[in-house]
Formats: sequence, C-alpha cells, structure tokens
Amino acid sequence: MNRRIELSAFSNVEPLLPREFIKLVVAASQNLSLTEVIKLETTRKYIRDSVSILSQVLGVDKRTPYKWGNSLNFEEIPEHHKIALGYAKAAHIHKNFAVSIASGLYDVPVIEAGEFLEDVFGLSNLSKKQALKAVSNPAFRCKCKKVLAFILRLNERTVDSWGTDMYFDKMPEKYQAVLGYALAAAKTPIKADFFDIAA
Repeated sequence: MNRRIELSAFSNVEPLLPREFIKLVVAASQNLSLTEVIKLETTRKYIRDSVSILSQVLGVDKRTPYKWGNSLNFEEIPEHHKIALGYAKAAHIHKNFAVSIASGLYDVPVIEAGEFLEDVFGLSNLSKKQALKAVSNPAFRCKCKKVLAFILRLNERTVDSWGTDMYFDKMPEKYQAVLGYALAAAKTPIKADFFDIAA
C-alpha cells in the first residue's frame, strides 16, 4: 500500500557530478575501495566503462556522453542528468544495481508526471470519491506544479506549460528518469551513508 510521500524526502538530494557517481558504481561492481578506483581513472578501459555507465543509468545513447566533454568530469552534461544522478545515488542505485549497470543490463526507472504525482500524493490510498475530491480541488494542480518544479529544479512557469491537468502530458521525456529516480530515492530508507559521496 502506497502512502503519501513527504517533500522532505527530496530536500537534501543535490545534483551529482558524473565522475562521483561512476566511481561509486565501479567500486561497488568490482568490490574496490574508492582509492583503488581513483587509480583506475587514467586507463582507457575506465573511460569506456564510464561512458557505458552513464548511458546505462541515464538511458542515453552510448555516443551521447562523449558530447559532454573529453574528461571524466563530463563538463557539458545537462543539469537534469546531474539531478537524476543525485536521486539515483540517494536511491542506492550505485549499490543495488552496480553489477547490472556494469554489465549493460540495467533498465532506467522512468515515470510520467501524472503517475509520479499520484504516488507522491498517495491517491491510490484514497477511495475513488476521495481521490476525485482531491484532484477536483482548484488548488490541487497548483500543488502538483510546485512539486514537479521542486523535484526537477525548474521554475513553475516551465512546468505550467506542460499541460492543464495533473498529468502534464507535454513534459519532455528527458525528465521521466529524474522523476523515476526521485521516487526511488523517496522510497529508500535513509542509511548512515545516505549523504556521503564516498559511500
């Protein structure tokens, strides 16, 4: 049974640089310390593996990360991908799916705006009558817009342009992975290393 998700579950998650997330995946998939991973960073295989990891976790073509720069910092990576990596780390994707990511068998958790909002507001826990009353409230769509803007780190006008109801059908697909990872992070129990980049 899904319960309503509090926005505080998302508030401490920061965008994450690709290099940091890649180190976590490599360390977990090969059972290495971060010090050992740093020593591998200068090898060609590590660079190829980094591109593969990013394409797997972000759901992009393998050629795309090469367009983001010619170093492991991937300086030109779009902000929404850094946000997705931050939520992916918070959801412990780097630990729980390291082997499937490294082997190219990982599926990105994508979710549409309406489904995400239904989960966040716990609409499936309500009776049909209660859910209809909630979504019919004139303030409900405004709440939805604020939640999406907060999660995606966008201004509300941008989100508002995606549709006239709670489904925001015109939301660009590139944000579906961000919402998928955000929802996974919100449902992940906080552990001692939750905010530690080296964890």
